[in-house]
Amino acid sequence: MIRTYLVGGCLFVLLALGCGDDSTVTTDSNATGGTSGAGGSGGSSGTGGTAGVAGSAGTGASGGSGGTTATGGTGGGGGSPATDVVRQVSLGTKHSCAVLDDDSVACWGDNGKGQLGIGGVANQFRPRPVSLAASASYVGAGLSHTCVLDVDNGVWCWGNNDQGQLGIGSVNPSSEPAAVSVPDGVTSLSVGANHAMVVLDDGKVHAWGSNDRGQLSIATADFESSPKLVTNLAFVKQIALGGSHSCMTLDNDTPHCWGANDQGQVGNGSTSESVPTPVLIVMPFAVSQLALGFAHTCVLLTDGTMQCWGRNNEGQLGDGTTSSRSTAAPVDGISTATAIAAGGNHTCALLQDATARCWGDNARGQLGDGTKAQSASPVAVGLADVIGLSAGGYHTCAFRTGGELHCWGANDKGQLGDDTTTDRSAPVAVVF
Repeated sequence: MIRTYLVGGCLFVLLALGCGDDSTVTTDSNATGGTSGAGGSGGSSGTGGTAGVAGSAGTGASGGSGGTTATGGTGGGGGSPATDVVRQVSLGTKHSCAVLDDDSVACWGDNGKGQLGIGGVANQFRPRPVSLAASASYVGAGLSHTCVLDVDNGVWCWGNNDQGQLGIGSVNPSSEPAAVSVPDGVTSLSVGANHAMVVLDDGKVHAWGSNDRGQLSIATADFESSPKLVTNLAFVKQIALGGSHSCMTLDNDTPHCWGANDQGQVGNGSTSESVPTPVLIVMPFAVSQLALGFAHTCVLLTDGTMQCWGRNNEGQLGDGTTSSRSTAAPVDGISTATAIAAGGNHTCALLQDATARCWGDNARGQLGDGTKAQSASPVAVGLADVIGLSAGGYHTCAFRTGGELHCWGANDKGQLGDDTTTDRSAPVAVVF
């Protein structure tokens, strides 16, 4: 089955093979996703959403256990994950995290703000276990923070916290997991660049983090450091978060968006600075998944096609142009998609034949076609047997049948997890 997850800053979509909450890549919970800002849109965890790719909506959570990494030289660290079978993945701007099949979490890449959750701020070039006092179902990576939904529907966050994005009631950062005080009944988690949301089993939403562009749809503050009920959101099925905008589907599978709109990313036909109240985006078919990038938005429809809108300077809308749009337009050549993911300025889709297509910015090789040529239309990724996808700021990851993880694109902070800092324009295996 397909599972969708929303994650901060960047988006993620996964194809899940098992039961449980939706997640970024191949199994239970959602994610969200990827990070925004310089990254992609956030994914969500829980039921009902897209799975696998960063930046897509869905449900799920992840947790983990294991040794911590010591501070010190870049790339230093202790311990390795106990398993290399990936169930869900979420990408931030320059870091990556995964839920493994033993319900643990591993992270790698940029750690300058403690976003890997291993203690200290040393970058890591391969996965390192996060010491989490719970079993994880979904992980979501933001701009420079990370959150997890555990199997008991608790939420944990770590990393940068200058806008309250950890949800712990302060703006103090944490390089290790900190418990978030969320209401009972959480079914999914979504992480954006610097904001996060949870959906409850009654369809209500609690949100925290940055609200400078109205992305929380809360009128009273520039940010919230603790989860707060969003009173004008109800009957919510899934949520996906981007750089500074947010989208949801209701229980009738209709999409609504709000927040930053200077690039038309809300999709209401305008480019007003911000839209603090959700607006309905009319679609020809029901929406099965959402994926938000830094300033663009995509939806997967139930007929296997996609529609995108917002910033298009790198061709990330996939309509064959580089003209930004404030209304939805079909993606060229996509008719059998099963999951989608949105990164900083690129977008990807998983197809029914277990192959992937990506388009948009490719300056760091994040399209995975073996080149660094920008493409305004989908190009084939050099990887087969794909069951889950996630997109980050400038990198992309996919997992295959059997749970093995491959990544490509920017690698200056070790975010590809191949034990190097060399950018890759074609998929390489993550070294667990």
